[in-house]
Amino acid sequence: MTTEQIIGLVLALLVMCVGLVGSVLPAVPSTPVVLLTGIGHKLYFGEAGASWWVLGVLGLIVAISLVL
Repeated sequence: MTTEQIIGLVLALLVMCVGLVGSVLPAVPSTPVVLLTGIGHKLYFGEAGASWWVLGVLGLIVAISLVL
């Protein structure tokens, strides 16, 4: 892995941890933060990131959680 990839991965993990904290704290929108981080990770890493169908399933989960 290159330095840029390591920085991108660490940054994505930190933002996803903020989303995880949002599951406990009501002031932080947890699922949209995780979805946006996943999309940003895919755009940054390209083919090495999560596939588009995984992001689609994540988007569906986010939509269901927001409706509930």
